[in-house]
Amino acid sequence: KAGAKFSTSPSLKFSAPPLISEGIWETKNAWNQEWEIKFGEWIHKEINAEFFKKYEIKTDCADVAYALRWIFARIHALPAANHLGGTGRLFTNEMSRPEWSKLPTSTEWHSDKKFLSALHYAMANTYTHTLMSDSYPIKLNLEAVSPGSFYLTTHGESGHTQVVFKGQGYNRLHFMMLSSTIPSKVRSLNEHFLFGFAFPEKNKVAFLRMLWPLKQNGTWKLEAASKHPFYSEEEFDPTLKGDGSKAFTEVLMSKLISGFNWDMLLNQSFEDLFNLITQRIDVVTEGYAACKDSCPDGSQGYDDWSTPSRDARILESIRFVGNLGRLTTNF
Repeated sequence: KAGAKFSTSPSLKFSAPPLISEGIWETKNAWNQEWEIKFGEWIHKEINAEFFKKYEIKTDCADVAYALRWIFARIHALPAANHLGGTGRLFTNEMSRPEWSKLPTSTEWHSDKKFLSALHYAMANTYTHTLMSDSYPIKLNLEAVSPGSFYLTTHGESGHTQVVFKGQGYNRLHFMMLSSTIPSKVRSLNEHFLFGFAFPEKNKVAFLRMLWPLKQNGTWKLEAASKHPFYSEEEFDPTLKGDGSKAFTEVLMSKLISGFNWDMLLNQSFEDLFNLITQRIDVVTEGYAACKDSCPDGSQGYDDWSTPSRDARILESIRFVGNLGRLTTNF
């Protein structure tokens, strides 16, 4: 939703209403490795493609990563914080807006109107570029690349987020991803294997986890990346690409799992490609109806319904399936 860090573009304007120091929930715990493990277990057991549809929560792709973090933090009285697009201000669970003061609350997060207002505000004012700034790169092993981590790609004013939601023991693929898309709406999420064609590039493409919010001298900040248990910049090592003949997914799976079942990955990739094409049909049909008058380049309608980045993922998926056809002959 914005090309440069914490900036706006003509087609994407972030709201900047006043924030007040009135908590959404009380912070009683602090993030650590134990809580990260619990976060991953919660995602693995409780989250599926219908989760946000069940609670009537609108999502686009970056929203999934942010919303899961905020919901889990709310349930367990952990801190939540992320940067807001446009202003770059850190929005936390200890902030509020004047109009939320009289909203009813509840012990259940999905019935807490004040929390849901804060959640929607956080999602409306964040995007893939703020997500990159709120996260840190991780080790390429099955402990780190596990539920709660995500693969983030940014390009120009857009990007795409895929959240790991199933971990080891789920199937022979060992992990599966969830993702949403634009425009933001209540929808079933896409369940698929990793669309990981681009090799990691610092501040552009990476496997990531969320930075921990930390309060010091009464002020919230995000803990330094190096202080986190899964932190590593190994994914940016140029030697990871080898001779350049393989996609990142191929290299990653070879690194993570000895004797990985490439035939199963090929079958899953065909299914994912079919779903991408089917989803494009729906988007084009809805977009034609929404933009039959006009959706010029740079307008919100163009951002919601144009398909260049979606088409690029389809083409990459076609190439990836072709490469896997070669791999299944060799493995």
